[in-house]
Amino acid sequence: MSNMQTNFLKYLHDVGKVLIKGAKSYGEVTVVHHDDADGLVSAAILKFLLNKLNIDSHLICLEKTYPQIISKLESSHGLLIYADLAAPHARMISNLNRKRDLIIIIDHHDPEKVDDPKIINVNPEFFNISGEREASASTVTYLLVRSVLGSVPLLAKLAVIGATEIPGEPISLNKIVIDEALRLGVVKVAKKKRIDYYILEDNLLIPRSEYSKKLTILGSVGYYRKGPQLAIKACLEGFSKDLEVLYKEFEKERRSLYKKALSQIRSRNISYSKNILWFHVKNLFINVGSKVLGTFTSYLVYRMFMNSSRYVIGFMYLNPEIPGFGKLDGDYSKVSLRTTPRLANLIRHKLRPSSSELLYNHCKALGGFGDGHEYAASGILPRGKEETLIERIESDIHLFISKKLRHKKKSEGLDKYL
Repeated sequence: MSNMQTNFLKYLHDVGKVLIKGAKSYGEVTVVHHDDADGLVSAAILKFLLNKLNIDSHLICLEKTYPQIISKLESSHGLLIYADLAAPHARMISNLNRKRDLIIIIDHHDPEKVDDPKIINVNPEFFNISGEREASASTVTYLLVRSVLGSVPLLAKLAVIGATEIPGEPISLNKIVIDEALRLGVVKVAKKKRIDYYILEDNLLIPRSEYSKKLTILGSVGYYRKGPQLAIKACLEGFSKDLEVLYKEFEKERRSLYKKALSQIRSRNISYSKNILWFHVKNLFINVGSKVLGTFTSYLVYRMFMNSSRYVIGFMYLNPEIPGFGKLDGDYSKVSLRTTPRLANLIRHKLRPSSSELLYNHCKALGGFGDGHEYAASGILPRGKEETLIERIESDIHLFISKKLRHKKKSEGLDKYL
């Protein structure tokens, strides 16, 4: 184990003490979490902990950290925990909180530093551990809860779902979680064409990828139909027959939406600029969670644009309804940005700007917000600003490349990656 990992685990132990003290002091905890498998597992792990402590908990699933919603959340009392979201918006959260209540952010997305004793921003990136390659949100959440409860087989099994998100052999903190789950006997490993991990449930071995897919589809496609709550219940109690039936219905609906989106793109063509290709599905995904746009954009990358070195950007009109909160004020669009393997290689070698930086800067400038990782990001912006966003991002990429060319010879570092 590296010094960075050791220091981070010690830090989690300290945060665990603060979490327990805060939860008991406030008497109630609100957990705000994302709607994909990683966020749902993180929420389930925290719910398990709070149940063990006999602490009242309220779980809220958010697709993005909307300032309107965050403001309402922070006007209430009690300990507030964000899981698998919010780290990139720590300053906004701090400003809205005004040092009133304790807030713990547990995340792995590119974070924002804030000097506020009431904001505990738990993120491996602050310890030079990559949140994109080395530690999922559920990995961080599990290791934090483990510092309080010790090893719990059920939670270790769940954490593996997030820990194996990244293709290839797991490393660093993700590997710690997987090794523990293997040792506890709740996960099995098999190598066919590639190494895969299997979740043990009711004496059946379920491929990790299948389990993850089920949770994400329940949380995203079923976002407006209590899908996130049902997914968390499945994490803690297992998949019932009724829930399996519902998942299959949602999966059928998702495939139908993908088919319609592909048809739209092919008939209307896709828009190209020098460094970007982009599309807009308008209202097609309006009745499902906006996470579906991200999964569709990823699907599109591997189906149609594997050999491109352009950024792939998708837009959809955002449903203003937030379950449990009413409607957002104003009309917005969701944007998802994904990178091809060729482009990811350029970003890795600092020859192109990171996805999260592009969306963070330009969505914010247009009255919205963005966040994510180096190779995948998403954001919200006022409806009608989509083409302006594309123009700004294209200009930024061009400027970035021009600066690189001014400081390096053309033959140095560029040709071998293009």
